[in-house]
Amino acid sequence: MRYSFIILLFSVLVSLSTQAQTTIINSLQQRVEGEGKVTIRQAPHIEALLGTKHTGEEEKIIKASGYRVQVYAGNNSREARDEAASMAARVKEHFPNVDV
Repeated sequence: MRYSFIILLFSVLVSLSTQAQTTIINSLQQRVEGEGKVTIRQAPHIEALLGTKHTGEEEKIIKASGYRVQVYAGNNSREARDEAASMAARVKEHFPNVDV
């Protein structure tokens, strides 16, 4: 009984360590029957960054107080731009102290 428990524990630990080494790049590049082929070309240091935690201390983030609201969105880019400009004018009428 004890021997089978040790074997079971060992096999679970081995499978967990194997799963931990699989990155998104490896899983995307695996060949699967009936699916397309994915080829990823990248610098080696990018793959080395996978799985590492970002501390956020390397860069300064500029933040502004407030928020943004999208008033209009459409499908046709020309019509959407014209209608968005029209909507911006209407919003500016009702809220003159708010930047649009």
